[in-house]
Amino acid sequence: LKETLVARVPTLNDANTYREARRLFVEELGGVDRLRCELMSTGYLSEDLQLTTGTSPMNVFARIASGNMPHPTVELEDGFLICRNRPENDEHWDSKDPEWIGKASMSKRHRFLTTKNLHLQWFNSLVFGLLEDTPGAASKADALAEVQNMKKAALKYVKTSDEGWSKDVGLYFHVFGHNSVNSLHLHIVDMQAVGPGFQKMKYKNCPIDAVIEVLREDLSREMLSGAGKSEGSAFGSCFFAVQTVSFLALGAFIERLKVLGAPLLITAAAIAFSPRPLEGLLERGKLNKWIRYAILAALVVAQLLQMNFIWGKLPFVGDRGLQTHSDMVWPDGERSELYTWITKSLPPHATVVTSMPLSAELRLNTPVRLTIHPQFEAKHLRDRVQELYEFYMCTPPERVASSMAKYNASYIVLEYKRCDFSPFLLDKHPEFNCGKGDHSWSELFCPAAHVSPHFDLLFANAGYAVFKRREKPRSNFVSADLQDLKTWEKMLNRCLKDDPDECPGRIAELAVVFGSKLRQPRVSETLFDWADLHGEHDAVVQFIIGHHWDYNLNNPATAGRYYEKAQAANPNSPLIFREYLMFLELVKKDNNKVRQLLSSRRSSSASLPSVLDLKSVTLACEAAVTAKDLLSDYQWSSQLWDFSKREAPGHRCVKTNWPLFNNHEAMEVTLGQWGLFRNIFWEHSLQAELASMAQIGVRFEKYQPSLHNFSLQASFSARRKSS
Repeated sequence: LKETLVARVPTLNDANTYREARRLFVEELGGVDRLRCELMSTGYLSEDLQLTTGTSPMNVFARIASGNMPHPTVELEDGFLICRNRPENDEHWDSKDPEWIGKASMSKRHRFLTTKNLHLQWFNSLVFGLLEDTPGAASKADALAEVQNMKKAALKYVKTSDEGWSKDVGLYFHVFGHNSVNSLHLHIVDMQAVGPGFQKMKYKNCPIDAVIEVLREDLSREMLSGAGKSEGSAFGSCFFAVQTVSFLALGAFIERLKVLGAPLLITAAAIAFSPRPLEGLLERGKLNKWIRYAILAALVVAQLLQMNFIWGKLPFVGDRGLQTHSDMVWPDGERSELYTWITKSLPPHATVVTSMPLSAELRLNTPVRLTIHPQFEAKHLRDRVQELYEFYMCTPPERVASSMAKYNASYIVLEYKRCDFSPFLLDKHPEFNCGKGDHSWSELFCPAAHVSPHFDLLFANAGYAVFKRREKPRSNFVSADLQDLKTWEKMLNRCLKDDPDECPGRIAELAVVFGSKLRQPRVSETLFDWADLHGEHDAVVQFIIGHHWDYNLNNPATAGRYYEKAQAANPNSPLIFREYLMFLELVKKDNNKVRQLLSSRRSSSASLPSVLDLKSVTLACEAAVTAKDLLSDYQWSSQLWDFSKREAPGHRCVKTNWPLFNNHEAMEVTLGQWGLFRNIFWEHSLQAELASMAQIGVRFEKYQPSLHNFSLQASFSARRKSS
């Protein structure tokens, strides 16, 4: 199919050629059915129309989007990701060497946009909007909207990036036939700095606007053809519209429709389908025999369909088996840390203001009182939430402090994940609503509270900040910026005094959040400098800083120095060991150091346990591949792999590397559905792992629960025992 499309449409770089390629594909070349067969036969597509993410065949962007292939991505809205080219391809963007032309990046700044949605309908621009007859697939209107969202996301990334993009940006698809990778990748090219590769690819760079133009034409034709709907269809649409309006009206008079509506509907259903009415309906003599048989057959079919529906919802059926067969990684270490700190540090019945979800959690895990009730029905409680939720907006700190005093609240807990512009607006006090384009980030209450004389910062980690409301504002207060160390000094000194072992690592993670999520690099730098100073010999601190330079700042040279210091400070941390090993192998490509590092830990010594004796699947699984491919030590590789799949078959590394040790078969193929079922429900082989909201689990590595305990509560319990 690929070769035929290229032969029939050798140049595909505008709306006319894109339109012709789609016409040929649908009318003459077998369309979606032929494409599906071709992709399945070559291993790129599974039976459920999802792109495969294994290593054979290698489908790069699908693997990156699924998380099976480590890659420095930027996550955008609507499930899109920004990916980079290989470093050497970026480096040779302006090379005129024939070896690089067509292989190197098309411009000095060249990125790719891909999607986490691996359904066939999004694998290439050729099929956008052509699978609408397939269950679960998007309509032509939805396909057009999705492509427009791709364009919007790509341009937003360029606009907010600090990489020096010009305003002249090209967005191009390589339509199937002319594509080199069988998964979605929109080329984002800075047109003010194009290289020889752009000219080479010009014949197949199809602009996204050309794709949008053709999709609009297809949608217009469909709308015109569907204008003559039958009266029956119109009546059906009208009926559902009337029902919708009726339920909306009912909801306007019932605070929680499900509270009253659900029991009534259940009661009505129970009466209608109870045995007595059915007996009366099917009683002999009342209806013709064949009508009764038909009703009975319909009821039997309905029962079978309902049983099939319930069966389909079971967690081990279909693809859900592999999804369920996964170790749980809970990014909730900071949450447990917050509960512990509040319980130890605040008065037992202190009154706290925070969000409604966090109020529910604090109510369950701490003895404090809460101003916001986790579940509310009364109007005065809803009004209170509206009043106190001003802390999500550009509300002056003194006003928030006044509202807290009204409810006798002395403390407020802010969530850093929500320390940004909110899409939710206040109804009663719209004057405090603020949008990203109208206000600066520093005007939000969250950052303003850090530098306010009305509040004292008591505690902070990567997830949360706890402030105490002052009865009177500080009279000798000197205004400072958030990036000024003086803003943080009091909290940092208290942190270092109360928890000297954990504090530097905690602050390093906080610096990661300000740098990567809140996009405040100067604040991040201040916190990193402090953490580095007080954690110079702390393996956790050095690792977190290295990880930030590696993944967020894309600076392998600096990252390597910190990784090396972390490994030297704690050579027995499995997570640090694994990350350093993968960094040397995949980024630095220093095979000599990799050999030296692994060979020295093949057997245990007096001070250094072997890789196996560290008893960590996350390390053993990665080391098994390196031992096989680089060291050619097949015996040791087999030992490492056997340990990994025995102790944690649901670990993400085991699932990713499974084909490498099983004749390129995916785990679900080798084990089968019942093998997965046995591991989950009989062998109880799955584990839980406590990680950080900063996406770095090293600080909570020592708090992992015992083997085979799957719950978040087990992770929290393990942390409390260790504390």
